[in-house]
Amino acid sequence: KEGKPVRATLVNVEGNMTHPGMVPLHAKAQEVKVGEYAAILTLNMAGDWILMADIKLPDGAVVQKSLNLFGVK
Repeated sequence: KEGKPVRATLVNVEGNMTHPGMVPLHAKAQEVKVGEYAAILTLNMAGDWILMADIKLPDGAVVQKSLNLFGVK
């Protein structure tokens, strides 16, 4: 809200292809510096993907953010 980094208690990332029938990928992100997290997902097929991050904050609130990745090769 104030533009400052926020420490999360848990960040999980899920990767889904945009067409049905594919098994989602999951990874737990690790904090690399205050408010910055990294997760490794091996996108095993070419195409369009949607990444969803479930972020649990210290006060118990959960925030979801998504990112579209088009044309993964």
